[in-house]
Amino acid sequence: MYWVLRWVSFAYALVQKIRAVCYERGLIPSQKLSAPVISIGNLTLGGTGKTPTVLWLAEALQKMGRHPAILSRGYGGEAQEKVNVVSDGKSLLLEPATGGDEPVMLARRLPTVPVLSGRRRYPLGVHARQNFKADVMILDDGFQHLALKRDLNILLVDHRSPWGNGHVFPAGALREPPQAGSRRADVVIITRFCEDEPELEIKELLGIDKPVMQTRMVPARLHNLADGTAQDLSHFQSKTVAGFCGIAKPDDFFETLTGAGMNVAVTQGFPDHFDYEGPYLNELMESAKSKGAVAVITTEKDAVKIEGHAFPLPVWYLEMQLEFVAGEEALLEFIAECLDSTPEGKK
Repeated sequence: MYWVLRWVSFAYALVQKIRAVCYERGLIPSQKLSAPVISIGNLTLGGTGKTPTVLWLAEALQKMGRHPAILSRGYGGEAQEKVNVVSDGKSLLLEPATGGDEPVMLARRLPTVPVLSGRRRYPLGVHARQNFKADVMILDDGFQHLALKRDLNILLVDHRSPWGNGHVFPAGALREPPQAGSRRADVVIITRFCEDEPELEIKELLGIDKPVMQTRMVPARLHNLADGTAQDLSHFQSKTVAGFCGIAKPDDFFETLTGAGMNVAVTQGFPDHFDYEGPYLNELMESAKSKGAVAVITTEKDAVKIEGHAFPLPVWYLEMQLEFVAGEEALLEFIAECLDSTPEGKK
């Protein structure tokens, strides 16, 4: 089976290389929006901090006086329309089951930013431009969405696991060969930065000489799912809790709870974008009660999918924030210069 996957991986990588070259040379046309497009993405499948980076970028653009809109694929959502408006920048219009868990989470954290989802991002951008007067588009998880031209490509690289096992899907976690895909990057952000890990030399690793920034995720506050009240993590220090999540790297979440001094008696990881309809959470609650847990803690992305449900134990979700280790001011200046240098981006 391993060698079958390796052969399929080789064929998949070849197709991705040919596809990228065809777009690069104009053999396959890309569409251009009448507003600047900033793409945030990676070369691996999941778990590199795209959503927190999108949140940071949207807030940064608003502080610059811009009116951003977020264009998302809408993974996990059932909506099949050409344009699905998750939020119009005023109200949340779609639930996670239809709009997708990450777009809904983004819409709730950014109540004044339009969030749209759909398979093709160009119609989303046209809609956001015409209906919401958006003057810059954030292409969420768009590094491989070459059908839409972008003015700035931000590549995220996980410090702890840059390429997974080094193989392209399905033999590994890579979406495309790193040396080929990285050429499209204008800026590289090393995410989940850890001082204990060896330093990543991007120029040697990818063969590109681009601006490099470093970020990490830090826990902010816990929010009660039922009433929205917030508490510092110290509220549950030394207390017994249970944790569950449906994200790409669940162990990171459980380590965060343990690192905050909680006694995490029960942990349950589910697949990314997991649908919790069924007995899964009830079984988890029973296990948590049997271990003496006083609360169950999950991620913000999972919380949007279980709101309105009644549980025998209090459920809290953890809000995480992006923190720059190095390069935030340089990145902001780079973004501002890039937008001002494009005809569509000039104010």
